[in-house]
Amino acid sequence: MKGITLDEYKEAYRRIIKEEEEKRSFILNLILYITVNPLLIVINLLYSPQILWFYYPLIGWGFG
Repeated sequence: MKGITLDEYKEAYRRIIKEEEEKRSFILNLILYITVNPLLIVINLLYSPQILWFYYPLIGWGFG
């Protein structure tokens, strides 16, 4: 039975922590995307319905 070295354990721990941080970052970004973009749509339609600009940040942020 092969054991794991301390360095291998530390590296695995770092990867797990990094993955968790990336997941949290993605979820936060998704929540902001879902809440901010409808507000931008409402602002656009209320204040300048003749020029539809809301889809620029919607698409730009979506690609990012």
